[in-house]
Amino acid sequence: MVRALRTYADGFALLGDEGRAMGYRRAAASLERWGRLPGAEDLGEIPGIGPTLAQVLFHLLEGREPAVEGELRQKIPPGVWELLELPGVGPGTARTLWTHGIESPRQLAEAPLEKLLTFPGLGEKKARALKEAALAYVERPPGFLLGRAWPAAEAIKGLFQKKGILLWEAGALRRREPLLEGMLLVGVRGEEGLPQEGLAELSLREEESPFGLRWKGAFREIPLEVRWVRRESFGWALYHWTDPEGEGKPLPPLPEGFPPPPRVLLSEEDPFGLAPLPAEEAVFAFLKKPWIPPELRPFPERLRGSLVTLSSWQGELHAHTTESDGTDSLEAMAMGAKERGYRYLAITDHSAHLKVARGLDETRLLRQREAIGELQGTLGDLVLLHGTEADILPDGTLDVPPSLSLDWVVASIHSQFHLPPSENTARILRALSTGKVDVLGHPTGRLLGRRPSYEADWEKIFQKAREMGVAMEINANPMRLDLPASLAFRALQEGLPLAVNTDAHSVEDLDLRIFGVWQARRAGARPEDVVNTWSLEAIREWRGQRCPRRNKA
Repeated sequence: MVRALRTYADGFALLGDEGRAMGYRRAAASLERWGRLPGAEDLGEIPGIGPTLAQVLFHLLEGREPAVEGELRQKIPPGVWELLELPGVGPGTARTLWTHGIESPRQLAEAPLEKLLTFPGLGEKKARALKEAALAYVERPPGFLLGRAWPAAEAIKGLFQKKGILLWEAGALRRREPLLEGMLLVGVRGEEGLPQEGLAELSLREEESPFGLRWKGAFREIPLEVRWVRRESFGWALYHWTDPEGEGKPLPPLPEGFPPPPRVLLSEEDPFGLAPLPAEEAVFAFLKKPWIPPELRPFPERLRGSLVTLSSWQGELHAHTTESDGTDSLEAMAMGAKERGYRYLAITDHSAHLKVARGLDETRLLRQREAIGELQGTLGDLVLLHGTEADILPDGTLDVPPSLSLDWVVASIHSQFHLPPSENTARILRALSTGKVDVLGHPTGRLLGRRPSYEADWEKIFQKAREMGVAMEINANPMRLDLPASLAFRALQEGLPLAVNTDAHSVEDLDLRIFGVWQARRAGARPEDVVNTWSLEAIREWRGQRCPRRNKA
C-alpha cells in the first residue's frame, strides 16, 4: 500500500501537480510510520489521511483499483511509466523527457544525443547515461520480475477468494524463477460452473483448449492464464504444471487407480477442502517418487535436506539509512527490524568512495557508531551491528578506514563492471584477502533484464572466500537475486555459508527477504547454510574462528 501511494505521487509529479504529489508522499510516509497493515476501521485514525485518501486505501485493502489509479493510467502513457524504471530517472527527469516528446525507453534509446542535449537539465554525461540505460532496458531479455509477478498473482487470488474460489500458483511462478514470461494459476471448477463476473472484471477471455477450459488475458500488463480442472485432477495438475517439462503441455489422463486428493478441513473459503501440499504429496507417493519442493523441480540434485524457510529468520545483515542513500532513518530501520521480530540488524551504509550515495567517511562512521550506541539502550532484545557496505575499488582496494573496527563488513563492486574476467577475479581476490570482509555483496553485479553478471573465475573466488571465512550474499532485491541460484549452489558445495540480505534502503524493503529465501531454496540451501538463521552468538563465534586478522563483533 505504501508503494502504491508512492507510485501515485510519482504520477502526479509527472503531470506537474506537485500539490497532489506531495499529499500522496506524505500519506505514504504516514502509513509507513503507522507500522502495520491497517484495517478499514483504522483508516480514520492514521495521521495525515483524510477522507479522500482513506477511500483510496480502502479500495487497496479490498483489492480494487482506486479511481486515482485509473485517472493516472488514462493521462500517462505506459511508456512514460517505464521511463521511471530506468536507473537515474525520477519523476522530474521523466517529465522533462515526456514534455519533449520522449514517451518510452525505446524512444529515449533511439533519440539522437544532440536532441537530448537541448533538454533543460541534461548535460552530456547524464544524457549519455540515460541513453545507455534505455538501450539496456529495451534489449533486456523478455520476462517479468518475480517481484512484480508474485504480488500481482496474490492480488488475483485475493479477488477470486472473495468470490469463494481459490487459485493456486503453478509453472515458473511456483518454481520462483526470477524472470517469468507470465503467470500460470490453477483453479478447481465445480458442477455449478465458473463466476462469469470474475472473467469480465479481469477482462479475460474464456476458451476451450488442449489444456481444457482456461481463461487468458493479462493483469497489471503481465500475461495471465488460469487453467481450470476438476477436483479429482487437482494434485495431478499441480504436479505436471509445476514441472518445467510439463508446464507447456496438456494434462495427461489420470492413471488407473489414482487416489482422489486428500481432504482437509472444509471452510467457506475452501469449499473443495483442498490444500496443494497434501494433494501433490499424494501424487509423488502414488508415483513412488521422493517429494521435491517446487523450487527444485528443475534440479532435484540440489536437494540435501529440508530447505530454509522464513520462519527460521533471525536478522538482516545489509541495510542502509538516510546517512547514505536510504530513505528511512536509523531509528525507523531499527523499529522496522524490531517489529519483524529480528534479533539483530546490521547497519551498512555506503563507504566514502561512493559519493553518489553520500558514502560515510571515518568521521561520519564514528558519529554513526555513537548514534547506534545511544539508540541501542531503547531496543530491548534487538542488537544493532555497526557496519559498512565497502566499495571494492577497481584495483581491489577495500574502501574501509584502516584504523576503524566494525561489527560487519559487506564488500561490493559498484563501478567498472566491464573489466576482463581476469581483472574482475583479481579485484575480488585482493579484497577478500584483506581479512576485513564478512560477506561479498551482490557478487555478480547483475540487474535482471538490465545488466548481465560480470565474468570472473568463481572457483578461485569461492576457494579464497572459504580460506578467509567470507559468506556469499544472495541479494534479495527482485532486480538482483544475486548470487544466481546455480552459483549459490556451487558456493554451498564449496562449504561457504550464504547471507540472504535485502540490501534494504527503507523499512518497506525489509520485506523483500521472501524473494531471497526463495532464491536460496532454489540453490538447495538448508537453514544451517544461511547466516541469517544463526544466533548472534553463532555469528560472533564464526567471525572469531575464521582468520586471526579479522575484527570481531
